[in-house]
Amino acid sequence: MRRHHIWPVAATIGIVLAACGATSATTPSTSTVAHFPVTITQVQKSDFPVYLLGLGTVQPYRTVTLRSRVDGQITKVSFKQGQLVKE
Repeated sequence: MRRHHIWPVAATIGIVLAACGATSATTPSTSTVAHFPVTITQVQKSDFPVYLLGLGTVQPYRTVTLRSRVDGQITKVSFKQGQLVKE
C-alpha cells in the first residue's frame, strides 16, 4: 500500500471505532424498562409517499417479539370479533 493511502484508511477506521464506542455508551441499561402505548386500527391499502434509492442494509433500532401465553390448538372461540371481553 502506498504511503499516501494509509492516512485515509486510518482516519476511516478511527471514525468507525469512535462511532461504535459512542453508540454503546448511549444505549439504555437493562434495568430500565420503557413502556410504549399500543393501538389497534383497521388495515388500509394506500401508497407510501417516500422513496429511497441506494444500496445498503436496514437494521431496526428496536424489535418486539410477540408470543402466545398458552400453548396448544384453538378448538373454540367463545366471543365474536369486536366484542369486548374481560380478563
